[in-house]
Order: sequence, then structure tokens, then C-alpha cells
Amino acid sequence: SERYDVWFCGLTPQYSAALWIGNDVNIPMNQGSGAAATLWSRIMQRVCAGLPREEFQMRGDFVTATVDRISGKLPTSLSTSDPRGTLVSDIFIEGTVPTEYDDAHVLVTVCADTGYLATPYCVDTVSKLAVIRPNGSSWEKTLVNYSMYSVGLRSLPDAIYDAPEFYCPEHNPNPSAYPISPFAPEKEVDNPFYVDPSGNVVTGGAITPPEDEEPDVPEDYGNNPPDPQTEEQEDEDN
Repeated sequence: SERYDVWFCGLTPQYSAALWIGNDVNIPMNQGSGAAATLWSRIMQRVCAGLPREEFQMRGDFVTATVDRISGKLPTSLSTSDPRGTLVSDIFIEGTVPTEYDDAHVLVTVCADTGYLATPYCVDTVSKLAVIRPNGSSWEKTLVNYSMYSVGLRSLPDAIYDAPEFYCPEHNPNPSAYPISPFAPEKEVDNPFYVDPSGNVVTGGAITPPEDEEPDVPEDYGNNPPDPQTEEQEDEDN
């Protein structure tokens, strides 16, 4: 979610209460409903202190049904395939049990090498069980929207189950047609030569300069950098 507002709603046999955490300037928070649940629990423990222990009584017009907890709809074969176990038994007022089937779990075709959506140029592809979130935005899209690049997808436990929204960066000659994630590793670039931090000239092939480092090419090399092997051979001849 956007995390402008963090809610937790709960009830005891005696009370029901809702708790909201937020701010007035629409700044996304770095905590979810777990923080609100913890605070709700502390408050309700004090509110209910000294009250007799009671059990919830179910009225006669309530029924139970199994639904998928992500979509809130009736499960499908894809729902049951989710390794996290997303099926839950929930309570409904009679007549309000969902009639639609889970559409959050889908099969997507991804590149076997990168895990992103396959382009027509990907040779090795696989079908993957994935989840389209109810609001249509994956963890990765959320990070892109808020530029929270330092967080990283691996720190978000459910991110690996999200349906990719970007395409494979490795087999993708047309990123304008098949958008690439800003989190995808940069492709190697072809440079005729590169001077490493020690002053050694590296020639030939595709290389990737170190991050945040500009290649420092001596002016007198021009467009014809010396070949280290040739120079070494000349020294031996002399």
C-alpha cells in the first residue's frame, strides 16, 4: 500500500475499536499495520483490565467459507498452489459469501535467466505462479513510485510472489516497447579501452566500469591506446 495511513481494527467480546496512525503531510511511513496492531493491543489490554473473560458468541445468521486471503474471493487451483498457503476460513453474514473466484493468482511467462517478463527475444522461458495485487501495483512498482531504491526487493518478503511489471533486460533490444526496471542490473557497455584505478590500460571486449567512477583516459593515448602485451614484448626485445 502507499502507507499514508496505517490502520488496525479489532474487537473483544466487550468492545470494538479502530486505531489509525498517520500524519498531515502525506509522507509515506516505513511501518505497516503491524505497528498499529501492537499499539491497539497495548491500549485494549488496559481498557479490558479487570473485565471477566468471555467468549465470542456467533449469531445464527453467520456462516463460514474458505476464501483466498489476497483476493478475498473463492479459491481456484492456482490459489491452492501458492506455497505460502493463502486460503483462510472466514466468517460471513449469510448471503454475503463471495461468488467470484480468485483472480489475484495468475500464471505469467518469465525469462528463465532474469525472472522478468519474457520478451520475444528470450529463448529460455518458464511459466511462474504469481500474484497481481488488488490495487494493481507490485512491491517493485511501489519502490519505483517512491524512489525507495535503498530498500531493495529482497528485504520485502512477498516481493518474489508479485507478477513482474517489467521485461527482461538481457534479451531486450527494444526497451521502449518492453520497459526495463530501474532495479535491473546495467548491461555491459562496449569500450575500446579503459584505465583501471591502478593506471593499467584494459583493452578489448565489453567491460563495465566500477560504479560511480568515470574512466580516466590519459590525453596522449588519443584513439589508439597502447597494447600492454605489445609494450611488454618491446621491452624484452630491447
